[in-house]
Amino acid sequence: MLGSHLATSSSSQESLVTLTQPVGRNKQVKRKRDSSSGLVLLMEKSDARDEELLEQTRAMFQEVQESNAVFLRVFNITALTEQSRIEQNRINRIAKDEQNSQMLGLLDRMVKVMETNSKQ
Repeated sequence: MLGSHLATSSSSQESLVTLTQPVGRNKQVKRKRDSSSGLVLLMEKSDARDEELLEQTRAMFQEVQESNAVFLRVFNITALTEQSRIEQNRINRIAKDEQNSQMLGLLDRMVKVMETNSKQ
């Protein structure tokens, strides 16, 4: 009943209600209904529409919750993958540093041996 304009006219048998409802963009249609049964019918239809909208809203909310859960799972997996990649890079750097240290130690010993040999 939102947006309806009511104008009542009375007769000897029953009261009629003129409903002005928007049709299309700027057009309006006038209908006459029995005020007692017509308004009740409109209210029932409005309640049915409200229930339908509520169900649609609940379904959309459930869909959003499911989408958020999927997003969070993917985000967490991505974050774990990124964390794992960073950790693997750190391990690789440590291994490379150890290898470089070993190479420097080997070069240092070679230089000492060469110095010893050249002194003799």
